[in-house]
Amino acid sequence: MRITKIECQKKYPSRRSIFIDGEFAFGVSLDGLVRLSLYEGRELSKAESRELQQLAEEANAKQLALKYLSRRPRTEKEIGDYLAKKKYSAQATQHTIDTLNNLRLLDDAEFARMFCRDMIRRKPAGERILRGALFRKGVNKEIIDTVMPEFFSHDAERELALNAGKKQYTKLLRSRSHMEKLQFKKRLFDFLVRRGFDFDTIQYVVRQLITEKQ
Repeated sequence: MRITKIECQKKYPSRRSIFIDGEFAFGVSLDGLVRLSLYEGRELSKAESRELQQLAEEANAKQLALKYLSRRPRTEKEIGDYLAKKKYSAQATQHTIDTLNNLRLLDDAEFARMFCRDMIRRKPAGERILRGALFRKGVNKEIIDTVMPEFFSHDAERELALNAGKKQYTKLLRSRSHMEKLQFKKRLFDFLVRRGFDFDTIQYVVRQLITEKQ
């Protein structure tokens, strides 16, 4: 077996197509081209050809994952799902995840902390909502259980719910100024339920707001 041609890719000028015995074998970046010592005329055994294709796939998967990570932090599951969608093998995907972990570019615990901080700042919600969101992003239960207490002590959740409730209370007053008290309380209660706060916290907030404002 022999590398018969190395051709610049029209769509991606920084990448090269590798042809073995006249057939397209795989694509590779310029960096990979040099690192793997690929050149026209190089003789290859079948084992070398398979190994080179695997190495090229791993290098390509890593490059794509880094680009995906550059947009925002990701979880391991998000990286894995993205590479699977792009048709990379399970081996190349796992190799990429391991490499990114070793480089400290993936850290599900730190992702969970960042996610909680951002959510609490932008749109205060209860622990249940954040747990569900992190679980859907692939963060495992052990990490979630470790991170949640950093953000959701009893007092901290009450304060979050109270702040969210105050904003909703003002909106309800503007839009429903003649609403019956019972209906007003129900809408406020339902809003806090949707935000994921627990029953005791919601009761406390509704009681505080209705007592203060009425």
